Amino acid sequence: MSKNQNTRTETKLRFHVVQDELFIDLNLFQFGWEKCGPLHQWGPAIRNHYLFHYIISGKGRVEVSSGAYTVEAGQGFLLCPQQVSTYYADHDDPWTYTWVEFDGLRARECMTLAGLSKAQPIYTPGAGHGHNELEQCFMNLIDTAGQAPIRLVGLGMVLMDEIVQTSKARVSSSKDNRLREFYIKEALTFIDRNYHRDNGITIWLRGIFLPFPGTTLHAQGEQMRIWSF
Repeated sequence: MSKNQNTRTETKLRFHVVQDELFIDLNLFQFGWEKCGPLHQWGPAIRNHYLFHYIISGKGRVEVSSGAYTVEAGQGFLLCPQQVSTYYADHDDPWTYTWVEFDGLRARECMTLAGLSKAQPIYTPGAGHGHNELEQCFMNLIDTAGQAPIRLVGLGMVLMDEIVQTSKARVSSSKDNRLREFYIKEALTFIDRNYHRDNGITIWLRGIFLPFPGTTLHAQGEQMRIWSF
């Protein structure tokens, strides 16, 4: 059963938290919208999942391991799991932004296809993409808060695709066997992060990657990698 928390302050803050819903490809943990005051700051902090912010208006500053960046309206920024980060609104023109925290087997693939990573955390829209496209996807998700988890994940998938399709740094998707290896590595990472959870998906994945007593995740991953070629 899902546990949903939906908080709405019409003029400054809207956010939604979903707990105990576990999907394979994409998990949404929380998302929202906020009109920040001058120098409003978050961090330094470490996230357990991916966190993507999109700037609707104004500007601010993001500080991560790869550097410090000024991010303005129409841009966004990605924070990766286990990455120390600090971000704050500009003093004279504080940002209004929307965000989503997510994870899952396709999370890193989507961000990679969008050209986003720890080393390159800044999203910039490509030529021909309007300022409102990505904002509309975020607001569709926020306006649907509290509905069935599968609907939220569906809208989350649309949002991920919009980030990929509109990113100036977008890269082509590989269609060869490297994609299989990518999924194997992501599945192993997913098991590692969620090994302590006795949920159906983790148990099912452990059953696939650990079919024999005494077999390690690393050994199974290497064997699966060999089978994929």
